[in-house]
Amino acid sequence: MSEWHPIESAPKDGREILLHVGQCVCGRWESDQWWFDTDWPGMTKPTHWMPLPADPVTPANRVDP
Repeated sequence: MSEWHPIESAPKDGREILLHVGQCVCGRWESDQWWFDTDWPGMTKPTHWMPLPADPVTPANRVDP
């Protein structure tokens, strides 16, 4: 898994990433602000980010060549 990066280096192209806001949440940059997939009390501005991990490969989503 990747390491946390400073929020200043986060992609701002609308893709979902992991954000650290006092806890770990998914979110994205959109319309000049951060949007989170959840709204927990006490959330602050994100300080760090990392890419989402790859989806697990299971028999249901495996693509055979």
